[in-house]
Amino acid sequence: MPEFDRKRLAKAIREKRGDRSLRDIAPEVRVNYSTLSRVEAGRYPDVVNLVLIFAWLKANPADYFLLDNDHDPLSIQLRASQGMSSETAESLMEVIRAVYGQILERADDQEKS
Repeated sequence: MPEFDRKRLAKAIREKRGDRSLRDIAPEVRVNYSTLSRVEAGRYPDVVNLVLIFAWLKANPADYFLLDNDHDPLSIQLRASQGMSSETAESLMEVIRAVYGQILERADDQEKS
């Protein structure tokens, strides 16, 4: 089952609000500032607030879901490759996911500093 990328959502909110505080943007988003604070901290909002946040971001909610191995387009393409075993395709996907995870962590660490 696809997993929701909470870090990406928090980053998108921080980037869009820029130097403005959560209290400043809350009326514009139509979501309570404390809810926005929790979302920026990586917590899940309820569905209504999530819809309002995506509307404010002008973002496609589907872009915020991490696909599992069975539905990930890259994984599908690798498994379909001629001459590549399914074991090799899965190993390559594990490496890609690990590197991607490290990139996200570094980006998150840089934002905090």
